[in-house]
Amino acid sequence: MSPEILSSPTVEYSPVGEVRRIIRRICLLRAVGRAPEAARLELNELASASVHLPGLGGESVEAIFSEEMSRVTDASLVAELMAPLLAQSLGPLLRTSNVGSTAPPIATRTPSAAPPANGSPPSIADFIDGMLAQERPA
Repeated sequence: MSPEILSSPTVEYSPVGEVRRIIRRICLLRAVGRAPEAARLELNELASASVHLPGLGGESVEAIFSEEMSRVTDASLVAELMAPLLAQSLGPLLRTSNVGSTAPPIATRTPSAAPPANGSPPSIADFIDGMLAQERPA
């Protein structure tokens, strides 16, 4: 694979893109059961970002919400299907590749999200919360 393909594309800032990003985040928060946080984001950041836009490039906020909710739903479904397959196929590799590593193995890291109370396997929301917690400084 060429290095150009592996490098991250440069994303240019646009006010409409920023509104879409905020709406996508609101949809994701709602999908993982964090409605109060989504409501705060909608009242504060979305209201502030959309005030500066005359017409969102001809799109309605409702249409953007619908499109972004569909994207979040599709991504969640793909993640739910892929997570067990990736865990199964990468599990042995991850357990053996940490020999001599200074970082603790992934399996022994403290989970950042509480496991589901009903004893069911973790959902995509749990995985997303865990990833977000790992990105935050300790």
